[in-house]
Amino acid sequence: RSLPFTFQHQVAKQQSDLSSAKTHLIEAYKRKDSDVRGILEEINCMHCVYKGSCDESRFPDFQAILVPLFQKNLASDENIELLFGKVSFVRHLLLDVGSQLADPPPPNSPAGAVLSQYLYNPEMDAAPAPKSCAECGLVSEDSCSKCAGCKSVSYCSQDCQRKHWSIHKPDCLRAQGKKVSEKVAAKAQKEMEEREELERKRNDQKREQETKEVMEIFTSYEEEQ
Repeated sequence: RSLPFTFQHQVAKQQSDLSSAKTHLIEAYKRKDSDVRGILEEINCMHCVYKGSCDESRFPDFQAILVPLFQKNLASDENIELLFGKVSFVRHLLLDVGSQLADPPPPNSPAGAVLSQYLYNPEMDAAPAPKSCAECGLVSEDSCSKCAGCKSVSYCSQDCQRKHWSIHKPDCLRAQGKKVSEKVAAKAQKEMEEREELERKRNDQKREQETKEVMEIFTSYEEEQ
């Protein structure tokens, strides 16, 4: 059974287009597609995609999005198309993480090996994901501590936790089964939009400065000639 899977994976890899998948997701996020944002909120990936929308170099690894989709049984073709445009763009990654397939990959296949890492095994403790600060992005097992309320995000300091609280508060309350008022939700949305705008301005300024430096080097080279 491993040969058909291997062939299927090779074909899927030839059809993959991660660049288009990334562009589609960023554009859907920027135009505030409610379906896309709803899925991202469900899998707790809003913040990392927000960072990627402001600076593509900070776009998360695709598996960081696909794995929670698989774990929450949300990796349907419809949801994949909403997020990435076409299923074919990321199908080889879906196969790699053992996402929803009519015929699950056999244990001795490459996807089966990856799938086994995410299946529940009462006799084995899953390796925890590395902790990263939800505010500044610092990755550190020693410095980052989980939010005491929801246990779903981590922070490297109390200062970062305070700065991120207005954005995190709605998710934190929902995770604890508490009601989120419209005022709290609206404040979080406003804060996120303000941060997006600020980061866009910073990136524009950075590009302008880089362009200016390149032109200065070019002008200096021409004068020397």
